[in-house]
Amino acid sequence: MKFGIIGAGATGLAAAYDLSSKGHEVKIYEASDFIGGHASTFQVAGNELEKGYHHWFTNDTDIISLMDEVGLKEIIEWFPSSVGTYQDGKIYKFLSPFDLMKYKPLA
Repeated sequence: MKFGIIGAGATGLAAAYDLSSKGHEVKIYEASDFIGGHASTFQVAGNELEKGYHHWFTNDTDIISLMDEVGLKEIIEWFPSSVGTYQDGKIYKFLSPFDLMKYKPLA
């Protein structure tokens, strides 16, 4: 069977891999000149910034297994998180579900 995948982000690439590994013919259509979708970066004043907040945790076994299956598990780098958001003149940290409960803009 033939499939067309729109977008070469993480989901599109994973779907294409899964379908092609099952013997299907797959063509990926991507509007950008790069792959990765929102899990990519852009330049601001010579610095790379993420287009979106994308992360994996050490217990995200599905993506880790997929990376292992395609021979890329060894390139995964784990970093301690120091994520937060700035709103109304205050920085709110987001390191745990408890931090979300303390996020006053949602109250």
